[in-house]
Amino acid sequence: LDQVLRRELVKLPERQRTVLMLHGVRGMRQPEIAEALGISVDAVKMSLFHAREKMRSRLAHYMERVPAKRHRHER
Repeated sequence: LDQVLRRELVKLPERQRTVLMLHGVRGMRQPEIAEALGISVDAVKMSLFHAREKMRSRLAHYMERVPAKRHRHER
């Protein structure tokens, strides 16, 4: 799954990939990303939305095969 994730991330448009990585990996907030990239907060929000939708769609097949994590109360 790690290789698949990396392969699909590379396919994203550069801005979407950058915004997704800054937010998801580095933990930056939307206003911080906007300032760092010189774009509006709305542009960051749209990039995140589109990146997440693309990744969700592209990884759906793989996620169906991965067992869901069980919560403590479900054990």
